[in-house]
Amino acid sequence: MSAICVPQVSYGMPVFRPDVAACAELDTFLAMPLKQALRLPKGTPVAAVLNEFGLLNTEHLCVKAALWFARRAATLEGKHPTAELWATEPRGAEQSEARRYEEIVKCKAMQLDNREASEILQQRQLNQRWDADDKQNEPPVKLLKWITGPARSGRQGNCL
Repeated sequence: MSAICVPQVSYGMPVFRPDVAACAELDTFLAMPLKQALRLPKGTPVAAVLNEFGLLNTEHLCVKAALWFARRAATLEGKHPTAELWATEPRGAEQSEARRYEEIVKCKAMQLDNREASEILQQRQLNQRWDADDKQNEPPVKLLKWITGPARSGRQGNCL
């Protein structure tokens, strides 16, 4: 799934920014094979399926792609056309996007590798799913998922 569908969806994202409706459709596209494989009902929330499998939604794929592009453009040799463009247009659209996303992840693009960016964005995605009602009416016992990916019974350290 993550080897086939995610690259298909995220190709070109450093320069292509889908709108909210397109993001929702792409997220549905990413979750569809997972729902079918697990025989989940069609009404299962897309965000829950993506979170359970540790996949980033389209919004966070855009963030990750922009940060990767910024890191790559800044490290290219000086004669490369992208490096020249990156150096001569400090207020360009791509650099503005990268700076905005650096504020979201609270880290500079040059300091992140793809795995670290994915972990930060996955945690942010999980945090966004928490509902205001859940925060106000906390149950006496909390079940927290510490590791992204499918829950496994008998696995130590997955839940508290």
